[in-house]
Amino acid sequence: MSTTASHQVTAGFMPLFDSAVLVAADEMGFAAREGIALKLHRETSWAN
Repeated sequence: MSTTASHQVTAGFMPLFDSAVLVAADEMGFAAREGIALKLHRETSWAN
């Protein structure tokens, strides 16, 4: 796989257990290895 991102994904997430996959994909470089540039935004409530 290429290490350069070919797709930009912006996602808001709540700091709950089920969002761990998104955070791990970004922090551990899994998304980048698949050509995805993740831009994560931590949200403080479901209303955002």
